[in-house]
Amino acid sequence: MRTLLIGNTSYVTETFIQESFPQGEVFIFGDSDLDAGQKQNLTVVRPEQSPFNLTEILEAYDFEQVVFFSDHLSYKNPSAQSLVVLQEFLSILAAGKVSISKFLYLTGPQLQSKFPGLQELEADLLETLTEQPYKILHLPYLFSNWEQEAYFAKLLSQAQLRGRLEFAESEEQPALFIKLEALSSLVYRILDSWDYQVETLAWRPSAPATFGDLAAFLQKEEVLADLEVHFRGQEQELYQDLRGPRLTERYQWSEPAAILDLPVVAGLQTAEQMALPLKATSSPWMDGLVLLVGAFVAQGLQLLVAQQSFALSLSFPLLYLVLVAQARGIKKGFLALGLVVFLQLLLAQGQAMSLLSSAAFWIQLLAYVLATALAGYLQMQSLDRQAALQAEQAALLREHQALQENYRHVLEDRQSLRYQILSERGGFGYFATLFNRLAQAPGKTLFTEALSQLDTKIQAQKMGIYRFDQGLVTAHLVAAIQEGMPEKMDLSVLPRVATRIQEGSAWVNVDLLAGYPSYAISIKPFGQVTYLLWIEGVDFQHMNLQESQQIEFFVQLLAFFLEREETGRRLGRVAGKE
Repeated sequence: MRTLLIGNTSYVTETFIQESFPQGEVFIFGDSDLDAGQKQNLTVVRPEQSPFNLTEILEAYDFEQVVFFSDHLSYKNPSAQSLVVLQEFLSILAAGKVSISKFLYLTGPQLQSKFPGLQELEADLLETLTEQPYKILHLPYLFSNWEQEAYFAKLLSQAQLRGRLEFAESEEQPALFIKLEALSSLVYRILDSWDYQVETLAWRPSAPATFGDLAAFLQKEEVLADLEVHFRGQEQELYQDLRGPRLTERYQWSEPAAILDLPVVAGLQTAEQMALPLKATSSPWMDGLVLLVGAFVAQGLQLLVAQQSFALSLSFPLLYLVLVAQARGIKKGFLALGLVVFLQLLLAQGQAMSLLSSAAFWIQLLAYVLATALAGYLQMQSLDRQAALQAEQAALLREHQALQENYRHVLEDRQSLRYQILSERGGFGYFATLFNRLAQAPGKTLFTEALSQLDTKIQAQKMGIYRFDQGLVTAHLVAAIQEGMPEKMDLSVLPRVATRIQEGSAWVNVDLLAGYPSYAISIKPFGQVTYLLWIEGVDFQHMNLQESQQIEFFVQLLAFFLEREETGRRLGRVAGKE
């Protein structure tokens, strides 16, 4: 039996294939880290590297069963790639080009939501299969590794950057994560006992772990043990209740014993740990022994030179003190100095008092002290420079991580914008609603309706539309939905805004300048700057790329309706004259 795996196949492992499809051939068409190699029952084709599309592959192979992995198996995944693949696959089936016996659609947990999203859109597409039996299986979110999962990669990178674990979820929210291998037996039993009925099945652990348990699991790692944990509770997800008999009873399947069976976190360092200099690992007793041996050697060499009457002006004890102070610091240098003086007195053979009373001894001791102090001072300067370089390196690392996080946010915003465009909730449905509302609001009500629609997407304190006088310097209020908007706007006191508007572009107060608006955007019907959209009090921490692009789209759409309104008035005047 030939099986095709398509969609979000990055979670598929060799263990899952062996246990879910013990007999027959398996064909993966999607992203995968697997390599077919010498395995005769496995073929891996990555779409971006293949000259063949899905239609050609389905027609070339006689697949009996297809297992589809939805993007909603990944937690916080705004991607719509699986929707595109599902549409293509269903269109192939609808065209009658291929025929399959079993179609199993794997997706994430069912969420309670007032608005339809991509998961519901994919389910609606499946309902178009009138002659093809299929089953929908709702599962917990799948987990592969800490680096591949965007949610966990972001969580751990922020922990490295900020020195704390911060969850947007609440502590009590269920953490529905599981490895695909734990579900291989369930997939095998569903396909093996296929009854050719259209069904929606679901499984969740009877006692799921929470995000509090997840935080406790992460803090078992030594590098994360001392980090603070914060639960903001801003992104609470509610899951629909399970209906019908439990799959454990229907398919005689045993739930995984460990619900939170996740791999160990490895290779992490917090910002504080990366900035710390290396500490000496040797014990104080070992340091003292090394210093004593060095002092003996230096004093012995000095006595040997004195007895042999070598013509050497080198002082071995002085050299020894300089080396110790330079290598181990000023404290160890003066400790070595004490050892040298003690050995000199010990080896004086009863002449210690006469040695202490001689001026040459004290001059020599003063030279030792000065040399040790100078070498120790140079060593401290070197350590200070090293610490400064380490601090600079840590700052650069934090900046690099911040840039990585910002880049990840940009990618998330781009995916989120794609999600909004494809989904019924915030994309096409919103734009279609906006178009219809503006089309039904002629005259002066056009501005008020436009601001009302924009207010549903952007939480701003004040918004208003102004009409420019000649010169693009002063403008008068046309419409506002909040109180407190000034009737007249003088851009001469806001030169930065005036410059941007006169250029026909937009002003964005990214520097949070006092007295300036958050956004000021020109509206250009017939290509001429005629109106001004004025927005104040926007929280930039919650403003993303998607919302900024929605403002630009809104302005262009409003200009279109203003052009239509003006064209209608002109045609009316022409008809009146005739």
